[in-house]
Amino acid sequence: MKKLINNVVSLFLFMVFVLLVLGVGSAADADQKKNMELVGTNDLQARSTYQPTIHRYPGDRYILFAGHHALGTNPVTGQPLPSFNPLTNKNELNGTSLVDVTDPKHPKLLVHIPVSDGASGGAQMVRVCDGSVLPIGNTKVYMLRTYANSAHEIWDVTDPSKPVGVRTVAAGNPVIGADTGKPGALAGTHKSWWECDTGIAYIVGRRGNDTTNGWRAGNHIFIFDLSNPANPVSSGIGHCMVRNQAPHFQLGSPPRLAFMARFRPVLPAASSISPVLLLTACTLRMAPARTALCRSLTGPSSYPRPSAQV
Repeated sequence: MKKLINNVVSLFLFMVFVLLVLGVGSAADADQKKNMELVGTNDLQARSTYQPTIHRYPGDRYILFAGHHALGTNPVTGQPLPSFNPLTNKNELNGTSLVDVTDPKHPKLLVHIPVSDGASGGAQMVRVCDGSVLPIGNTKVYMLRTYANSAHEIWDVTDPSKPVGVRTVAAGNPVIGADTGKPGALAGTHKSWWECDTGIAYIVGRRGNDTTNGWRAGNHIFIFDLSNPANPVSSGIGHCMVRNQAPHFQLGSPPRLAFMARFRPVLPAASSISPVLLLTACTLRMAPARTALCRSLTGPSSYPRPSAQV
């Protein structure tokens, strides 16, 4: 009898423990969402992701462009994290993934465009423009992305399942920069902005010789006319720094500890060098928002010191 009682008590305590665990788990799950519910997921081949951009295609098709971090390492073993792509049966350094999210319950990974720089890859930033909105006025869709920390590229993603390089490192003609460790490679990249209606792109990066030439630490603003993505035209370079906070363009989001900006070129009628006025709003840690007004007077092929620094 005593053994039976002990077994009953043990079973009772076990059931109480299980119920407590389930209750805590349910409470924790409930705390993770508010006024939202999970609809669908895709593991993106377990690739760490920074910037997602959703673009609407004709026929109400929606494609998610996922910009991946550089491939990390296992904190225990120190070995590179898994990078196998079952679509190609190859190990690929992280780049950009295109996911069809037209049916949000069943997102489908269409393609992964790696950054094969022989280091750790990475293409955190991505912007997308329709050719019909760009001044070129064609029926294509274009993607502007970073290439690790060394370059910026343009891809034709009209068929999101079969991206085609337009200005790429592999072809030797990126918008700016070169492959990692090669002559002409940038020393840094960050989040850019591409105005589809004007074609003007404000591309963020740092050249390898900037420190030697007296530029401050951090990235700069490279201004390109990408009206015709196959033929980028450099409009100059600007630099605007507030306490060494790097330029960082992000629209439609709360203030961040970096730059947020909305740019439009101001082109005086009587000017042969087309000065560009850059108005940026920034938010700093433990400080109110400040506004930095910078003017770039650079020509297409010259890279002088910045005309204004805050």
